[in-house]
Amino acid sequence: MSNTKRTGQTALYERLSRDDEMQGESNSITNQKQLLESYAKRNGFVNIYHYTDDGVSGTTFDREGFQKMIKAVEENKVSTVIVKDMSRFGRDYLKVGFYTEILFKEKGVRFIAINNGIDSEKQAESDFTPFLNIMNEWYARDTSRKIQSIFRARMEEGKRVSPSVPYGYYRNPNNKQQLLVDKESAKVVKRIYRLVIEGYGVTQIADILTKDKVLIPSAYAEIHYPENNHSSKKRGIEDPYFWTPTTVGYILEKREYMGHTVLGKTICLDYKTKKRRKAKEDELIIFKNTHEAIIYEETWNNAQRLRKTVRRSPKYGTTSHPFTGLLICSDCGGKLSYREPAEHKEKKYDCDYCFVCQHYRHRKGTCSMHYIKVKTVNEILLKSIKEITDFAKEDKQEFLKLMNKLSDEKREEKYQRDKEKLEKLSSRNEELTTLITKLYEDYALGKIPAKHFDRLFNIYDTEQQELEKQIQYFEQEIESYHQRKVDTDKFLKMIEKYTDIDELTVPMINEYIEKVKLKNGNYKTRKINTVDWNEQDKAEHWRKAWGDITNKYLEENSIQKKVDHRSYQRQGIEQIPTIHLGVSATQMEKKGMATDRGNINREIKHQNMILREISRRIKALLNWIRGIGKEEKTENENTKSTLPPKENLLSVLENLIRKNADNHNTDLEKYIESYQLLKEKNITSLSELKGNILALRDKNYKTTRALKDVEKKVDDNTKLIEQAEKYLKHKDTYKAYTKLKKNKQYTFYNEHTTELILFESAKKYLKEHLGESKTLNISKWKSEVANMKKEKNSLYNQILEIREEVEQAEKVKTCIEQFQEHSKQLTQVKWNELDL
Repeated sequence: MSNTKRTGQTALYERLSRDDEMQGESNSITNQKQLLESYAKRNGFVNIYHYTDDGVSGTTFDREGFQKMIKAVEENKVSTVIVKDMSRFGRDYLKVGFYTEILFKEKGVRFIAINNGIDSEKQAESDFTPFLNIMNEWYARDTSRKIQSIFRARMEEGKRVSPSVPYGYYRNPNNKQQLLVDKESAKVVKRIYRLVIEGYGVTQIADILTKDKVLIPSAYAEIHYPENNHSSKKRGIEDPYFWTPTTVGYILEKREYMGHTVLGKTICLDYKTKKRRKAKEDELIIFKNTHEAIIYEETWNNAQRLRKTVRRSPKYGTTSHPFTGLLICSDCGGKLSYREPAEHKEKKYDCDYCFVCQHYRHRKGTCSMHYIKVKTVNEILLKSIKEITDFAKEDKQEFLKLMNKLSDEKREEKYQRDKEKLEKLSSRNEELTTLITKLYEDYALGKIPAKHFDRLFNIYDTEQQELEKQIQYFEQEIESYHQRKVDTDKFLKMIEKYTDIDELTVPMINEYIEKVKLKNGNYKTRKINTVDWNEQDKAEHWRKAWGDITNKYLEENSIQKKVDHRSYQRQGIEQIPTIHLGVSATQMEKKGMATDRGNINREIKHQNMILREISRRIKALLNWIRGIGKEEKTENENTKSTLPPKENLLSVLENLIRKNADNHNTDLEKYIESYQLLKEKNITSLSELKGNILALRDKNYKTTRALKDVEKKVDDNTKLIEQAEKYLKHKDTYKAYTKLKKNKQYTFYNEHTTELILFESAKKYLKEHLGESKTLNISKWKSEVANMKKEKNSLYNQILEIREEVEQAEKVKTCIEQFQEHSKQLTQVKWNELDL
């Protein structure tokens, strides 16, 4: 076995992995070197070079010593490679085969594995080499699987297998499995979570910590816990104060800060490449409340929610708005984008700072604008939060009762919905099972060809797999239905945290508000993620609760008034509704400038005042008539009414006229006028007078209803005219916008924001009120408005006539009351004479 013909290097390769160390001294690097040198010298190999890898697995070939040897081989410097056995060379039969069977033969390198009896110059001995390589790889695979099983078993027992410790904790010296809080680093962890709640992103937080010279986790561990700091020892620390967004992100992801032990976070994909993937949620091994928490669970959940919110900075160097990511379009489900005026725009108005639907903004035609001003959102949310917190503070028990009631109703609704969905999904799943079974039968009998079978089977199988996932989800939801309960204590603690709410702060927004929904251009908010406060069917509960609390306060303070939360219509109060002023008209009215809409509302209010007055006076007349004929009590005895119900009222008035004929006073004129009224209307008794007043009441009611209807029609047509004129006015601007390319639309939109917003709102309004009709009959609508205004004036004149008739009836009442008084006096005189 001499080597006299070869003049290149004799490469002696030694390798030892961590697993091999446990097998004893026989595999040590020193013993391998001695064995290889002894063999080389004994067989006449010269020019010996050692290539060594200590503590490196044979499944990887990215080894420093091995790569140096291969480089020398490729440079034709090596004539022979000698190893102790094939396992020292490597445990991947494909790669080992490449080097020994291809590369070494191309370069004319002789390969020898001493213990396996392999020598590439002896063909018979080399034939068994591939089988040895396969056995070596199988051994590595089997060892890897066993080690993973051991680690998994330890993790399922709740034992930590990783040497790393989360930043903010350290190992208990007496119990390595227990984590204790490191107070100094825990302060930094709390600060990071607080900054997230305040609206800062990971990059901003990293910059703040770097600026404040806070030690990064690896630098802190190297100083205080060097035994646990493995990573920084390998790569070193360039700057101990340089925080990266990735480091901050890792801290924000860790559930350990809630006091939980989380194991099995990564899973090995290949024992050769050591490539790993992040474990799925259902693959994690979690043990809750195993050590002291640094962060409350609520804070951690809020941080995760806020991190999912993408807050891109708008152009022109501005920052994102605190409401970014919270406003949701309930029509398309997309988030609303924040918009602000361009820097070059000279005049900036509060309407320029707004939110619009991102789908409308980027993909025309998929959704409407859903425009809303930032100022409006702020005012709505502040008012809503103040109302809820004030209610909770004033009557805590009532608030909790109502909150739990709403939560129970909501959960019951969700339970029924989930149950119905589960039944539909299960039914469809059974249908698919039947279809697949039938498909197999048809294929087996040769009724359908293989390609049709494969295509149909893939369609059915894909659908069934998706159905099974959904079924599993809804089964879990239904199973956990009874365990779910709204956390009222958590919300009350949050209320106590904010005592005087005068403005919305970023932490308050992030803690109170989960999302704000916008539907058809109107706002709909959801302040707290545990209660659906603003759902329409819950509004009555809140209004009644507010009314009950207010009335309770009034009663306790002896105030003889009551609040009725019901609308005028539900209370039976007939009143003409005023029209909506709008932002511009409201601001002008506040400054003392009269507007057309303001004048209309003032006119309506004046009409409502007259209607209320008429109703009140008719009610008083009816009460007076009902009182006549009933027994009237005096101080001494009971006497019957001086005016029987069937008394002829014309005779009564004739007597009054005769008795006052010589006086020529104002009463005489009143008696004559009342007499003429009764004679004209052919009223001779109280019952007929009552019937006349009742007819006035009905007439007043009908006229009021007609006036309301006409007023509504006028308002509707006026709005149509206004919106149609806006539509036509800004139509050309909109057309110019749509014809531009997307890269130019942004600049054009900033320059013509107001016009485009007015056009979109007008277009939407017209579509809602005109349907598919595209004809704008502005002249026709104006003509109708003019006619309706004439009709309205006619109805108003009828109301004035009713008021005059009521006044005349009141004069009759005064005359009858005077007659009654005179009759009482005569009766009293007669009684006095009898007494004498």
